[in-house]
Amino acid sequence: MGRAAGLTLGIIFLLICLASPMIVFLGSILFFLTFWFYHWIRAKKGLGTDIPRTVNGGILIFYGMVLAAVILNRDMTALVLWLMYAVYALFFYMTAAMGHRYSVKEGALCGIAVGAAGACLYGLFQWTTQPEGTRIDSFYLHPNQFGFMIELMIPALVYCLFYFQRKAEKIMIATILGGLFFCLILTESRGTVMGLSFGSAGSLVLWTLCRRKCMTKQMRRRFIGAAFLILAAGISMIYGLGSHRVEQGEVHPGGERVMMLQASFDMWKDHPLSGVGLSHWKENYYGDYRPAESREEGLKMPHNVFMYFLSTAGLLGGAGYILYVVCLGLGTYRAGVDSGDAALAVTLWTVLASFTIHGLVDMANPPGYFLYYGLFGLFLSECRRQAHKRAAGGVGLSAVKNGCDAQGKCV
Repeated sequence: MGRAAGLTLGIIFLLICLASPMIVFLGSILFFLTFWFYHWIRAKKGLGTDIPRTVNGGILIFYGMVLAAVILNRDMTALVLWLMYAVYALFFYMTAAMGHRYSVKEGALCGIAVGAAGACLYGLFQWTTQPEGTRIDSFYLHPNQFGFMIELMIPALVYCLFYFQRKAEKIMIATILGGLFFCLILTESRGTVMGLSFGSAGSLVLWTLCRRKCMTKQMRRRFIGAAFLILAAGISMIYGLGSHRVEQGEVHPGGERVMMLQASFDMWKDHPLSGVGLSHWKENYYGDYRPAESREEGLKMPHNVFMYFLSTAGLLGGAGYILYVVCLGLGTYRAGVDSGDAALAVTLWTVLASFTIHGLVDMANPPGYFLYYGLFGLFLSECRRQAHKRAAGGVGLSAVKNGCDAQGKCV
């Protein structure tokens, strides 16, 4: 049954990477209910989860506070949008539950790898057929949304290099990674580069700091050196992409982001408790709050997750989002440390950090949220699984290499 669960979850991740959110939603619901009822019949209880209380609390507080703002505004369209956001979180719980009960990691990673290869190939096809200088978007309707997917696919595939042991598998994964990095350049998404470089570098430094007593001096230097190289490459790439945009004729690099942030702040000042409504940012921006200098049309959000929830759900939404980020950060930090597995912990932290940092300058579309919550549930459940193995006296290979004995203690 475990293989079937892994294969099915891998297909769902493949569909996410191919930008099929409605199929993913319906398929994941059917998938989860099938295995839940199977387990109920066999064990007389549900699948269960092993999610840290801080993570659970952060998600429930955030969604509860945003729902309170929706109720105060008495807005049915906002309620529909809230339900859509709740579906993303529901996918996290489904993935975490399946990861807790079954060994689904290999199947899920294979699905992600195949989906990433497909997205990459289509992006490269666009590059060869579209006019020179056109930013590619693969299946995702906008280059920045392809960027969100790339910044989540890359940490998962880097983890595959540590997880899969056959040489042929490593070569295939490395080839896909190379294609994704090339596609990242072709998207010209500076937010993706910022999120991925700062998120991964910060995760490497965090692991080094929390495990410094268990690591040799040489290994600490390797981790810190890798972090600085990633950060330097990321900053250089951001500068290079910005210069290229200016050469292409972009007058205001970053668009109207500053104006959008100011307008969002004005919306919050006029509606401090519950905001203007989740589904009403666009009409307010192009209505009473439109800056005189604004020229862009069709903007749907302020390109900043915190300011979006502050302006549309007021103090309830803004405070809820801050609590959400803090609680998820604390919960994933503890789960990563307890796992004792460097590759697993750094991947989990990078997924959370890169997506959150990118959220300072943009917001994802449905495929991005599904992939984010799916990877978050997958790697969080794997960290908890490794932590239980360590508590029982069994330690993974990467933990042993990082200075742990057979009981999972530092040596």
